[in-house]
Amino acid sequence: MKTLTPKQERFCQEIVIGQALSAAYVVAFSPKTMSKKTVNEKACRLAKMGKIRARITELRAPVVAQVQGTMANRLAELAYAMFLDPADCFDDFGRPLSIRTMPEHVRRAIAAYEVDPVSFVTKIKFVDKRSAIMDYSKLAGDIPREKSPILSPRRSSYDLSKLTDEELREHMRLRRKAMIDPTEEVHTLGHADS
Repeated sequence: MKTLTPKQERFCQEIVIGQALSAAYVVAFSPKTMSKKTVNEKACRLAKMGKIRARITELRAPVVAQVQGTMANRLAELAYAMFLDPADCFDDFGRPLSIRTMPEHVRRAIAAYEVDPVSFVTKIKFVDKRSAIMDYSKLAGDIPREKSPILSPRRSSYDLSKLTDEELREHMRLRRKAMIDPTEEVHTLGHADS
């Protein structure tokens, strides 16, 4: 890949953190006398360059991989609850299995497990199967999500071009963490250890 100038690199970084093309151009190049139309045209032209597109893709790759991995893990956890057969919690005589001897797919669908120390009565509470099915369907895209207002990203006031690769990765990790909307999180299923 051809080497980018520091300003082109900054442009790419601003795009990756969510800036619009024109806003990223203004941050990276600091045009003083250009009209908005000219800034927009130059930003669009710059964004179409092969080396710029390649660098933006390169910067986004770890984020995309993490999101895909997280989504796959959430879908797998929800699948445990969806396909749970409560019969897998009991032995051939109808006695509840200990938590350690239960198959993993059963343990992952348990919300609470309690053994009364006096009567030895075992109480097992599973995650809500209907909710798991609905959450899975939403995550898989079978059911459209409710539309929420899109918030425009805040403008970065830091010169990211002066950061080392490690500092940039840490900055991007913290930025992603700060952008997570808690209302969009999927309920995590309980584990035996929690």
